[in-house]
Amino acid sequence: MDILQPIIAIATPPVSGAVGIVRLSGQGVIALCDLFFVPKRGGVFSEMPPRTLILGDLFNEERQLLDRPLAVHFPAGSSYTGEEVAEIHAHGGLLLLQSIVSLFLSQGVRLAAPGEFTKRAFLNGRMSLSQAEAVADVIHADNAAAIQNALGQLSGALHGTISAVRQSLTALAAHFSAWMDYVEEGVEPPELPFAAATIAAAQAEVARLIDSYSLGQTLKDGVPTAIVGKPNVGKSSVLNRLIGYERAIVTHIPGTTRDIVEESISIGGQKLRLLDTAGIRETDDLVEQIGVRKSRGLLREALLRLAVFDASMPLELEDISILNTLRGQQVLVLLNKCDLPIAADLTAFDGFSCVRLSALTGDGLQAVRQEIARIVTASRPTADGQTVTSLRQHDCLLRTAGALRGVLLALEAGMTPDVLLTDLLLATDILGELTGECVTDLMIDAIFSTFCVGK
Repeated sequence: MDILQPIIAIATPPVSGAVGIVRLSGQGVIALCDLFFVPKRGGVFSEMPPRTLILGDLFNEERQLLDRPLAVHFPAGSSYTGEEVAEIHAHGGLLLLQSIVSLFLSQGVRLAAPGEFTKRAFLNGRMSLSQAEAVADVIHADNAAAIQNALGQLSGALHGTISAVRQSLTALAAHFSAWMDYVEEGVEPPELPFAAATIAAAQAEVARLIDSYSLGQTLKDGVPTAIVGKPNVGKSSVLNRLIGYERAIVTHIPGTTRDIVEESISIGGQKLRLLDTAGIRETDDLVEQIGVRKSRGLLREALLRLAVFDASMPLELEDISILNTLRGQQVLVLLNKCDLPIAADLTAFDGFSCVRLSALTGDGLQAVRQEIARIVTASRPTADGQTVTSLRQHDCLLRTAGALRGVLLALEAGMTPDVLLTDLLLATDILGELTGECVTDLMIDAIFSTFCVGK
């Protein structure tokens, strides 16, 4: 793939809309637009002020009017990609946008590969690899917390932290290397306590970033939220009410839900992964037993539990058993069927956050949403742009931690400097993979292949 050849792509989603953007990048694209775009104010496009939308007429090769769009250009060195960039903001019909793309393809421009605009930005030094990956996170973020973290990464927060750790390790490695190579010339040996402290500090920072990955997965995938309770208390009805449509089967027959039903919603700016579970009870039905085992597993693994109880019936031993299991965990008790007279002993729920509702009528649903928002907001750590969301980044950090453990063990064992240096340089190289300073073309292609075309 020729990275010097100008590229083009539709930068807006592939659906008809009010406005569609065609983006070009590469040497000569601004002058190329002079062939087809005529500013209404006169003159030529390439001489118009940069970073300013200009109204004009767009013609094809036969000088037939294609559209009356806005266009803008960005000079090399101050554009998204670092190259000359031109954008045509046309009316959003797909046929029109494809015609514009075809027009420039006929002039030697080629179609951009997925993520190639951002790839060129990385290759041209406009952003680090971690910042480039954050671009994809911004695009795909579906809740406020994920957007906040992705924007923090895009601003360089994660890159800055990793670079600082790498610089400290690089300086230490340089000292060890100089001492080994020029010991006869009076280079002072590294102070081993200082070296150990430097490694320990790097190790602590790497461990903190590794620990942030669980939060990062929660930001992207949602807070695992188990809807639990015994059979026929209305768990599936609660799920359907929260997501706004009939997703789970609802009948009067206990044990209808045998497997996990999963849906995602956003409440309080946080994505939740709702998991409707099989009713927890003792049963002789083999299939239902499997579902109950899964439900108990989710009770342990979920970060939030919505425990549903039938408030219109006296509590049974199964209800009390579920309550006892939930004590000390993050739980919201939903007292369902409150459109009927209350028969449950509500004192049993003392110590729990409780909301009354009727999944049948929808009464109390807004209070449920508000209480969920309060809980997830209070328990959500701040995502400041240093929360790791990428599996690739997490793997790099784990390998870095392993290399740093090797350095500390070698220090403690009194190993020779060359042994220390091997693992120390390995750690700096792996961190370089993370930032993009020590990355192969194959790795770069793999990362950007997951991006959408036009970005």
